[in-house]
Amino acid sequence: MGYLDNSAITVDAILTKQGRTLLAEGTALDISYFSLGDTGVDYTIWNTGHPSGSAYYGEAIENMPVTEAIPQAQYQLRNRLVTLPRGTTHLPFMHVTPKDALTTFTDNANDTVTFNMTLNNFAGSDSFLVVVSDWNLLNPSTGTYIPIAGMANSYTSVDSGVETAMMIAVPMSSSPGTSFPASALAFTANRGNKIKQVNLTFISVGTGAWASRNVQIPKATGDGADTIVR
Repeated sequence: MGYLDNSAITVDAILTKQGRTLLAEGTALDISYFSLGDTGVDYTIWNTGHPSGSAYYGEAIENMPVTEAIPQAQYQLRNRLVTLPRGTTHLPFMHVTPKDALTTFTDNANDTVTFNMTLNNFAGSDSFLVVVSDWNLLNPSTGTYIPIAGMANSYTSVDSGVETAMMIAVPMSSSPGTSFPASALAFTANRGNKIKQVNLTFISVGTGAWASRNVQIPKATGDGADTIVR
């Protein structure tokens, strides 16, 4: 990771790993869309008490160094910029139940955990992505795992193990215009000889709103010591 000189307007564009793979295979890139993001911008330094007045509230933000483009898009565009209808006064946000930061499977080998996703402050049509930091640990009730290498939708933290991360596309189950977009996804666990934890990230495709939950998977009955492995 490097920093670009913020003394001039600079455009720094490079291919992601996925783009390089396609190019190496002789496949045309045919780039038709692009996505903007503000990952790396610290909005907490917006200063409403600046002595020079409101025109300078964002001076510190504007003078921040800009992070250099990197080929791992999963780190580059965690926060995408989106367009919302004119007159929008509240940003959409993801509501996921269970609300507990850590959800635990019971000791029942057939136990399932169901997560319900609702996108608030948005009445249009939408769909969801669920990113699982280690797809080997959970079996989804619907859909199949999709590779995320080179994609900007991965939303995985550095310590969650990108090599084991996969995502699941979940369609909206509620009718647009009658309620907020909502859906549900259940998982069963693949148990081993140790207690393990896996991170789930729920993402609104249309707005970029997201929420995160951790799941603890008990060890298989009679196996190993009660050591938690993340």
